[in-house]
Amino acid sequence: MAVTTTTEDGTALVTNYKAATLRPRNVGYSSVLAKTPEEEPLLWQSARATSAVPLLFRPLVLPALGACWDGGLQHNNPVALCRQELQYMWSWQPPPGILISIGTGTRGSRANSPGPERSCAPAPRSHFIWPVLRSFLETMDGKTLWDRFRNQAAAADQDALSRLDICLAGPEPRLDAAHAMDDLIRQTVEQGVGSQGRQCLLRLLAQSLFFELVSVPERETGTPSYWCVGTIRCRVSGEVFLSAIQRVDACQMDYVVGGKPLGISVTDGATCARCGRYCVPVRFRARRLSDTVSLSLRLDDGRQVPVGGFPNPMDWFLHRQGLSLADGVTEPGAASRDKCVACERRLALRRGLRVTRLKARRMVQIAHATACAAEEAQVTYE
Repeated sequence: MAVTTTTEDGTALVTNYKAATLRPRNVGYSSVLAKTPEEEPLLWQSARATSAVPLLFRPLVLPALGACWDGGLQHNNPVALCRQELQYMWSWQPPPGILISIGTGTRGSRANSPGPERSCAPAPRSHFIWPVLRSFLETMDGKTLWDRFRNQAAAADQDALSRLDICLAGPEPRLDAAHAMDDLIRQTVEQGVGSQGRQCLLRLLAQSLFFELVSVPERETGTPSYWCVGTIRCRVSGEVFLSAIQRVDACQMDYVVGGKPLGISVTDGATCARCGRYCVPVRFRARRLSDTVSLSLRLDDGRQVPVGGFPNPMDWFLHRQGLSLADGVTEPGAASRDKCVACERRLALRRGLRVTRLKARRMVQIAHATACAAEEAQVTYE
């Protein structure tokens, strides 16, 4: 977790993590570098540091940063700052899963409303402070900043960028208008999440899933393709995930790879009865380990939502799990979880089913080759 705050030196981040890689000197912001555990900011201090609005609250003084004001003074919508910080949080570069911007309400698009007619007459003299004030207030418009950020993103990344907001019935209330909270809550409840919100929640839930290889991919006999066997897991308990996804969308969902169905349900029999984890064994074919693979949830209307970590080639998963293609074992130091007998049994059944199907396919190929050879011999004899 990270929040922004404004200090005398500019924007700073207050985080509950240590960056995995060193930020460059010209990164454009600073961060808390506590030398002792006592200098680590507490949760309430972080909340105060990011919300100390001038004229309403006094600044919070943190030993590592000094006086801290509201982070929105320089980054009222810190989405660009978030994308920038992602490259320093981990030693590896994860694919963009989902980025959600949560708004506080807008009056709608003022750009579409007709404005007053303009004349060529000289503008009346006014104090310079008013254009400066209007320019500052424009920088506080989170929706405009979001629109600019999303339009500058690559087309392939725009599906992962979502904003949740409501349309206000009247003007935006003041920051200190505590009496307006009940009406804002009422408007939010009446409008609900809508189709955009449901789509955002589905993608968020799908990103809580991840794929894990149970062994190195095996080359299919006579072809350059590989069979990949693994499990789809979840970062939360299986019961919590299934309850949440069925509340968002009660339709039937299945898994697809590259648009091809695997014949496996997202919800039916997906939770282990013994450990309660989400565990769905899957197998699919990859033409080459360097080819990008996309594992997704498919809704009943045909829409597809990618599982966390996808799209990516199988080489990426091998590297992340520390698997060696040479010997098929996990290298020392690779992370693992407590083994569950029931989960292992389900994986064994999936692998056994694959072997049975491969043997059956091989027998069909041999029978077909024998029949073709016999037919060719008969033609030659005649």
